[in-house]
Amino acid sequence: GTFISCLLLKMKMVVNAKDAMTYFAAMRSRNNKGIVVPSQKRYVCYYDYLIHNKVLTNKIIITSLKMKTVPKVSFFKRSCRPVIVIENDTNVYNSEEHLKLKEYSSNTEDIVFDIKCFHCSGDVTVRLYHKGRIGKDKLISKVSFNTFFVPRNGEMIIEKKMIDEACNDEDN
Repeated sequence: GTFISCLLLKMKMVVNAKDAMTYFAAMRSRNNKGIVVPSQKRYVCYYDYLIHNKVLTNKIIITSLKMKTVPKVSFFKRSCRPVIVIENDTNVYNSEEHLKLKEYSSNTEDIVFDIKCFHCSGDVTVRLYHKGRIGKDKLISKVSFNTFFVPRNGEMIIEKKMIDEACNDEDN
């Protein structure tokens, strides 16, 4: 869906990202269900902007990430041991390698990851995992963005409805 919507923009069959996604949804299904993943919607909008404007790569430094609420990992588990992984084409940051792992209860207000200095440009993906005590880590959510669209003040606020996986979670 993301590729087709971008192709519609490139071929000038539609005038903007919203029209491209609407057209794709109408052609794909009877119930107009098209692109539903927030990062994919965001990238169609990015592409729309890029083809209508001259842009340059924007290099940024991520120094911290803040979570406004603590996700519940399961019905019985009212806490989370979060691990953040940030990736782009050239760099990877894993909070397990730099920060002490802590367990946070669901009534904790904010969790701040003090990253210090992660240089990146272009496409970036941030994944949030729950570090399990036994077995695999559980992917809780992820968000992808392009550094060109990070505001000039450097503070990027991504609401829950724009975070993959978390946008469908009605319990947190």
